[in-house]
Amino acid sequence: MTDLDPERFTLCQAAQARDDFAQIMDELKVQLARLPTRRNQAFIPLRIMLGGAIRWVCHPLVRGVLAAFPLRAGAGLSRGHRGRAAETVTARPFGA
Repeated sequence: MTDLDPERFTLCQAAQARDDFAQIMDELKVQLARLPTRRNQAFIPLRIMLGGAIRWVCHPLVRGVLAAFPLRAGAGLSRGHRGRAAETVTARPFGA
């Protein structure tokens, strides 16, 4: 014969517990998906080094191009909407 255990769940309580557990698992899956993987974390120092190297190489080149070809800030704007942008922008000499 079966023993009646007063600590057993009713069907409604079991269904509620199952739904709560499923909701918690879904929230955990979303939070785990946001965490960076080991592969992503391994590449972070490499990205930092490459980004710094690219900036170190490209920065003088960009400044040289800007010095050779000064930009006019008002270029491309209609005549009535220039405001302060109508002034000519000049690049500083290299090393200044």
